[in-house]
Amino acid sequence: MATPAIVKLTGDLDIYHVPELEAALADVVAGDVVDLSSVRFIDAAAIGIFVRVARRAGLSAVTLVIPPGPVRKTFELVLVSKLFTIVDSYNGG
Repeated sequence: MATPAIVKLTGDLDIYHVPELEAALADVVAGDVVDLSSVRFIDAAAIGIFVRVARRAGLSAVTLVIPPGPVRKTFELVLVSKLFTIVDSYNGG
């Protein structure tokens, strides 16, 4: 089994950073991990990018690392959390 790719995101994920976010997530496939533990803020534009990733990769096929806090709460409030496997931390394997 291949080792999953890990994409680490940082800072604010908002409408101003959509092109960079799209580029960072362009190659994410089932089994990969996206680490949002260093993300401070996420808005609807960025959430939309994650919805596209889930549609492309498959339901619960991508793991998001999101510790409890405002970013995780945003995913939960808009029900996008149901499209991914969400964990508090990831130790690589």
